[in-house]
Amino acid sequence: MRCVLFCDGDDPSYAFQFSTREDWDRKIKETAATISQECPETRILAYLTNRKVGPKSDSLAKEVLKKYKLVLDVRDRSWFLDRVNTTAARENAAEELARAVADPFLANEGLASRRRAALTSDEQIAAVVYLGLQWGDDIREKGLTKLSYDALVRSALRHTSSGERMSRGQVYRAIEGILPTHDRSKLREYVNAALERMTERTIRHWIKEDEFCLTHQEVLRQRERLSQAELQAAQFEQELESVLVAALPNVNEKGASLLAQRGRRVIERFLLSQGEAFATAVTLDHHPIHFADLGETLIRDIGATPLDPDEPNDTRGITRALQEVVSVPSETMRVFLRRMADAYTLLAFLHETPDVQRAVLKLFGHGDVWLDTTVVLPLLAEALGVTEETPFTDIVHAARDCGLKLHATPGVIEEILGHLNYSLTCARTRRHEWRGRIPFLYWEYVSSGRDPSDLSSDFDRLRGPKHPEQDMSEFLEEEYGIHNTSLAEEVTQAEDDLRIAVTEEWLQAKEERAGSGDDYDPDTLRELALHDVENYVGVLVRRKRKQDRDYGYSAWWFTLDKIAFEMHSKLIARMTETPPDPPVLSADFFLKYLSLGPIRNRLSKDEHHRLPIAVYEDALDVPEELLEIAERIRQENAKLPSYVIRCKIRDALDEARQEIGPHSKGGLAELKKKWRPAKSR
Repeated sequence: MRCVLFCDGDDPSYAFQFSTREDWDRKIKETAATISQECPETRILAYLTNRKVGPKSDSLAKEVLKKYKLVLDVRDRSWFLDRVNTTAARENAAEELARAVADPFLANEGLASRRRAALTSDEQIAAVVYLGLQWGDDIREKGLTKLSYDALVRSALRHTSSGERMSRGQVYRAIEGILPTHDRSKLREYVNAALERMTERTIRHWIKEDEFCLTHQEVLRQRERLSQAELQAAQFEQELESVLVAALPNVNEKGASLLAQRGRRVIERFLLSQGEAFATAVTLDHHPIHFADLGETLIRDIGATPLDPDEPNDTRGITRALQEVVSVPSETMRVFLRRMADAYTLLAFLHETPDVQRAVLKLFGHGDVWLDTTVVLPLLAEALGVTEETPFTDIVHAARDCGLKLHATPGVIEEILGHLNYSLTCARTRRHEWRGRIPFLYWEYVSSGRDPSDLSSDFDRLRGPKHPEQDMSEFLEEEYGIHNTSLAEEVTQAEDDLRIAVTEEWLQAKEERAGSGDDYDPDTLRELALHDVENYVGVLVRRKRKQDRDYGYSAWWFTLDKIAFEMHSKLIARMTETPPDPPVLSADFFLKYLSLGPIRNRLSKDEHHRLPIAVYEDALDVPEELLEIAERIRQENAKLPSYVIRCKIRDALDEARQEIGPHSKGGLAELKKKWRPAKSR
């Protein structure tokens, strides 16, 4: 961080400190101590910073005056912004400073240098920056092709002025360098359309010379927006380092800095690979199972850039911390990640096809989505308020607001009720007497610090004792617009070969998953398998009725179960005929679809902003050590208020996770191993 101390020789009583350090309070104390030793005649210390300080310096001013006999005068970001345009002289000085310092930094060293994490070409790096800015402007109002080429033209012209213009040919070559695989004549059609569209309002065109530059107003606007984006990126990096250091204690200052750089690089590469997978799937009609994995991305990054001796080598701990950043980011982090995720996806589409809008229109614009138990259970955890973040609620609300019809089969309703009963049984059983897996909802409840004795009353909000199926169905419909819709009739209409093959594969997968030591009986396993068969085969028959094609399919099954994503390849090996395209919809694909698909204009900016960046389907299985810790903390603090107990449990579990690490990766994708249907209890 930049720090400069200046004392006027003619007036040694006044000293100026220029600093950009984040820990401004510590810097002030260090400077005050130095002045008291080296410049005892100084009486006033003016501290100038780009940080926002405000009244937080009041108590420090008293301390500095008392301890060092110095009057502290803090001039923070607000002080400068409030005065920058109060006089013509100050406005001109600020403009001159921007030209001399800010413009070169933003154009050559600022955002661009920071984007080298995932891209190598300077022009591609700049393209991502401007795609992100353009996306923020035109998220709903403009088609994706127009939006993308407007951004590319702005990026190409970013260094221009009335005295330094670019010819049409130079603009062509700049954008062709970003998208080298496309037909040049087709690419130039889009560039010409963007130049014509943007002339006058954004671009000045010298017709005789056929040269272009950004207007002065546009240069100022882009400078301001680039500055804001740079501040957001800096704040993201600071928070990222804090999260990583908190998750990986005993890291020295150098190691923390290197760790943050690696974390930023891994996250950006993860977002880029997500965008590439989505764009490839849509344009080539592939049906992806899952997108990029942060753990795999981290391992590849370490292979390319070996760990420094000062960096921690706990790859599982680093992965877990990065997953937390991506899946449950702070508000500051979410803004940055949302812009980067969408910008990288747009760039990936541009690499696949010059007409992004046409490719995206292949996606379904309406339809029916059946939700699996693995999706509804996390939704209920959020409804019970045991999680601070609500990613599944945000996804479901966004899907409903976009006009999609949401469903759950009676089998899923039965599974949910069975899971509630199983959780209650676990809550009422002494820990040392419990046999079997820890139910998902019970663990979510306990790990949030709640008292297990309250579980029954909270579950009563979801269903009553007399008509639980009807109660649960009404709750899901009223709260989330999820209708209880059977697919049993559709299954009977399926071709025998398909129905039999799917049933046999699912039964075999259930038996393998249960294992010899599991206490599920064969009848229960078969019932669970048939519930999944109903969703898988039933959705396929729905598609066949409507003669859907490609990603225009209007019937889908939203699930986190890994068996569902492996089913298609197993059917290919088993069946003589080629099986239909898989009906499964992954969380990653669904999020990208909601953000960039043909129904994106039905989302408000606020809804789009709240969409998760990623949903992790490998939430950890419950290590028994953690459950024992939660119970011990509750017993030791039984006399304290409930909110204090909750805080103590959450803190203890966070600390324990750093020590224990993930014991397995089954998680949400294997939730069905953790419950039993209601009638089996």
